[in-house]
Amino acid sequence: KTQPSTTKFEEVPETLSSDGAVDEAISGSNFIVNCLDEGQLALIYRLNRSCLRTRTPWITVAASGLEVVVGPTVYPGETACYMCYRMRLVAGEESPEARYDFESFLDRRRTDDSTHRANLVTGPGVAAQIAVTDIVKQVGGLGQPTTRGRLQVFDHLRGEQPPARSPRLFAHECQGVHPLGLGQGVAAGTSGAGVP
Repeated sequence: KTQPSTTKFEEVPETLSSDGAVDEAISGSNFIVNCLDEGQLALIYRLNRSCLRTRTPWITVAASGLEVVVGPTVYPGETACYMCYRMRLVAGEESPEARYDFESFLDRRRTDDSTHRANLVTGPGVAAQIAVTDIVKQVGGLGQPTTRGRLQVFDHLRGEQPPARSPRLFAHECQGVHPLGLGQGVAAGTSGAGVP
């Protein structure tokens, strides 16, 4: 039995300079697709907070150099949030201090640098193909997205997609949101093992 489609795409061209503006922009949405450049990390963090407050699932899609990164798809109250993911990136680096400095730079930058980044011309297309599969699963109720709380990375140089990676670190953003009280009073940097 075919159900009528109620899917609607809406671009938000306005500058979203506060949490309230982001809340208003995503109001009524059932699923969000984030394609913002890393130079707009402060806005991505606002989106993370808004989606946590409204319990709206969302996915991040990026093409960067020789890699395409799709995910994590964040399900507030069920998976680690975007801040968890970014903290995990910092913690997993060979030099966490240098990565933290770079993250801080991006947070202050507040500029779309996507036109200045080197990408393979095929990168955005590959990113879209990987993402649309999970978006259709989510919106159409066709199963659990592969990127649920995980990353899908495609490496153009090697022509391969390594196994999905999962952030399992809880950030302060998740307090009171994760199931079973996980994240409530959990200090940043502690493990959230057992939660997808």
